Amino acid sequence: MFTVEEQTGVKPILYINCYYAGYLGESVHQYDLWIANYHTPTCDSTESPCGGKYNWDFWQYYDPRSCGKNSVPGISSDASVDLNIFNGDMNKLNTFKI
Repeated sequence: MFTVEEQTGVKPILYINCYYAGYLGESVHQYDLWIANYHTPTCDSTESPCGGKYNWDFWQYYDPRSCGKNSVPGISSDASVDLNIFNGDMNKLNTFKI
Protein backbone atom coordinates (compact mmCIF):
# COMPACT_ATOMS: atom_id res chain seq x y z
CA MET A 1 0.00 0.00 0.00
CA PHE A 2 1.32 3.44 -0.94
CA THR A 3 0.35 6.81 0.39
CA VAL A 4 -0.33 9.92 -1.68
CA GLU A 5 2.79 11.49 -0.22
CA GLU A 6 4.98 8.51 -1.18
CA GLN A 7 3.63 8.44 -4.73
CA THR A 8 3.77 12.16 -5.46
CA GLY A 9 6.51 13.44 -3.17
CA VAL A 10 4.06 16.14 -2.05
CA LYS A 11 2.56 16.41 1.41
CA PRO A 12 -1.21 16.67 0.85
CA ILE A 13 -3.70 19.02 2.42
CA LEU A 14 -6.22 17.03 4.43
CA TYR A 15 -9.81 18.04 3.74
CA ILE A 16 -11.62 16.73 6.78
CA ASN A 17 -14.29 17.59 9.30
CA CYS A 18 -13.73 17.95 13.03
CA TYR A 19 -15.28 14.60 13.88
CA TYR A 20 -13.04 12.51 11.62
CA ALA A 21 -9.93 14.55 12.39
CA GLY A 22 -10.21 13.16 15.90
CA TYR A 23 -9.67 9.63 14.56
CA LEU A 24 -6.29 10.59 13.13
CA GLY A 25 -4.88 11.44 16.55
CA GLU A 26 -1.61 13.32 16.70
CA SER A 27 -0.75 12.45 13.07
CA VAL A 28 -3.22 15.10 11.87
CA HIS A 29 -0.90 17.85 13.13
CA GLN A 30 1.79 17.07 10.53
CA TYR A 31 -0.47 18.10 7.62
CA ASP A 32 -1.99 21.31 6.36
CA LEU A 33 -5.71 21.17 7.12
CA TRP A 34 -8.78 22.28 5.24
CA ILE A 35 -11.50 21.91 7.85
CA ALA A 36 -15.12 21.43 6.81
CA ASN A 37 -17.18 22.75 9.70
CA TYR A 38 -20.53 24.14 8.61
CA HIS A 39 -22.05 24.91 11.99
CA THR A 40 -20.56 28.30 12.66
CA PRO A 41 -21.85 30.18 15.68
CA THR A 42 -21.70 33.51 13.82
CA CYS A 43 -21.53 34.60 10.20
CA ASP A 44 -18.19 36.38 10.47
CA SER A 45 -16.22 33.15 11.06
CA THR A 46 -13.98 34.70 13.70
CA GLU A 47 -14.19 31.64 15.93
CA SER A 48 -11.93 28.71 15.18
CA PRO A 49 -13.38 25.50 13.76
CA CYS A 50 -13.22 22.42 15.99
CA GLY A 51 -12.96 24.57 19.09
CA GLY A 52 -9.36 25.49 18.30
CA LYS A 53 -8.08 21.89 18.54
CA TYR A 54 -6.25 22.02 15.21
CA ASN A 55 -3.92 24.43 13.44
CA TRP A 56 -6.01 24.90 10.30
CA ASP A 57 -5.16 26.58 7.00
CA PHE A 58 -8.55 26.71 5.31
CA TRP A 59 -12.04 26.53 6.77
CA GLN A 60 -15.08 25.68 4.70
CA TYR A 61 -18.13 27.02 6.50
CA TYR A 62 -21.75 27.90 6.02
CA ASP A 63 -24.74 27.86 8.30
CA PRO A 64 -27.93 29.02 6.62
CA ARG A 65 -29.70 29.13 9.99
CA SER A 66 -27.56 32.02 11.20
CA CYS A 67 -25.98 33.50 8.08
CA GLY A 68 -28.76 33.42 5.54
CA LYS A 69 -28.08 32.59 1.92
CA ASN A 70 -24.49 32.87 0.65
CA SER A 71 -23.76 33.72 -2.96
CA VAL A 72 -20.81 33.91 -5.33
CA PRO A 73 -20.80 35.87 -8.61
CA GLY A 74 -21.42 33.55 -11.55
CA ILE A 75 -23.47 31.02 -9.57
CA SER A 76 -27.22 31.09 -9.95
CA SER A 77 -28.84 33.52 -7.53
CA ASP A 78 -31.21 30.84 -6.25
CA ALA A 79 -28.30 28.56 -5.27
CA SER A 80 -26.67 28.82 -1.86
CA VAL A 81 -22.97 28.03 -1.59
CA ASP A 82 -20.39 27.13 1.03
CA LEU A 83 -17.75 29.74 1.79
CA ASN A 84 -14.07 29.32 2.67
CA ILE A 85 -11.72 31.39 4.77
CA PHE A 86 -7.93 31.29 4.86
CA ASN A 87 -6.18 31.42 8.24
CA GLY A 88 -3.71 34.18 7.45
CA ASP A 89 -3.10 37.32 5.46
CA MET A 90 -2.55 37.78 1.70
CA ASN A 91 1.21 37.43 2.06
CA LYS A 92 0.82 34.05 3.76
CA LEU A 93 -1.72 32.94 1.15
CA ASN A 94 0.59 33.97 -1.70
CA THR A 95 3.42 31.89 -0.25
CA PHE A 96 1.23 28.90 0.69
CA LYS A 97 2.32 25.88 -1.29
CA ILE A 98 -0.34 23.51 -2.52
